[in-house]
Amino acid sequence: MYRELAQPGGRTGYQLATHPITLQTIGNAFLTNWQTKEIGMPNQRIPCIALALVGAALIASPLVAAACCPSDGNKPAAMSGLGEQYPLAVDLAADSSWRVYEFEREGIRYVQINDQRGAVRAAVGRIGATFFVLPVGSDVDRVSTPGSPSPAPATSLGRIVYRSGEVEVRFYQSANGDAWAVSAPNTDR
Repeated sequence: MYRELAQPGGRTGYQLATHPITLQTIGNAFLTNWQTKEIGMPNQRIPCIALALVGAALIASPLVAAACCPSDGNKPAAMSGLGEQYPLAVDLAADSSWRVYEFEREGIRYVQINDQRGAVRAAVGRIGATFFVLPVGSDVDRVSTPGSPSPAPATSLGRIVYRSGEVEVRFYQSANGDAWAVSAPNTDR
């Protein structure tokens, strides 16, 4: 593809070989390696596919980062599957012992907590700053929200299972069974 040119003073230069470009020429270029000659790298072969993959990774990485993380406001909330063992939603749990899913429908946000086996333990809905417990899950009677606080064990701050800029889910173990506190995040802790 490149033609070596002799220059005055014993230097070597390179020029793109001139020939008609066709679809077949372009296809062949992607299926074979181009031979490039650069300063310090004579006769180095660089596969076009490798260059294309690097370029795609550079373009895609900011897009993936933008859709990734619930803490920065880019929440991948599902629109259906609430109450299911294994909903088609992203597991957002910070604690690998649990599964936390977020759903949104008609402006109402929902958080569902499952155990590792997929059993639904609790679900809470949120409209603005108002939280309410949904009647699903084996721990439904041990879920605390700002509007209906249940006594959490006094000896523990609980373990954060999920935290975003809008919701915090804490897990407590008690003599009565597993308990949950779902609220807006407390930035004082």
